[in-house]
Amino acid sequence: MKEKLYVNIRQVFFTSAVFSPVVAQGKAAIRITLRADMETTLIRHFCEFISELLRTHGRDIGS
Repeated sequence: MKEKLYVNIRQVFFTSAVFSPVVAQGKAAIRITLRADMETTLIRHFCEFISELLRTHGRDIGS
């Protein structure tokens, strides 16, 4: 059985899942859209949120 990551979040970010054939079979990705008028602090907050989410669930966040 494949491990799934489910999260109940109340944030203001919209993302969508990406699956095969865009990514390798059995893998998934998150599609993120940024706008030119987004504040740097909002983008940093989103990155910190995702990093913490991945750490919480024992996922490698890269370097």
